[in-house]
Amino acid sequence: MDKLLPYLITSACSLAVGYLLGYLNHGLAVRREAESRRRKFRDSLRVIVTHVDASNHLTFFKTYQDTVPIVKEECAQIYEDVRLWRRNSFEAGRDKYCSFKQYDLELRRPPSAVGMQEYGAQNKAKREESKAMLRRVLDQIGKAAR
Repeated sequence: MDKLLPYLITSACSLAVGYLLGYLNHGLAVRREAESRRRKFRDSLRVIVTHVDASNHLTFFKTYQDTVPIVKEECAQIYEDVRLWRRNSFEAGRDKYCSFKQYDLELRRPPSAVGMQEYGAQNKAKREESKAMLRRVLDQIGKAAR
């Protein structure tokens, strides 16, 4: 038995080191895959920003409404990959983006045709503000997902 003891200790140590290295390798692979999913998520947010920016004055709110389910789906897919200490910010940004109403993004139409020129100019300015606000909220979501 005394002659086998060094071999037993060596095999036990080798097994422990192998297990530890395998565990570390698995942890690195999980982190790498999560980072890849977060990067893909941020890329999809950039595509959404491009769609919103490219929309014209007639389809602006409709474009926003079309992006809400996409944002919800993308956020749901990546939720587990968001770090614990950033989840509150992530959820707040997601909820804020998905809760805008039409009057938050566009002015209400005047009841009569009087002043339509003025309404058009004011609504254009409001739309630009709204696009900037949507970009900021999507940027907040993207930063929380880092």
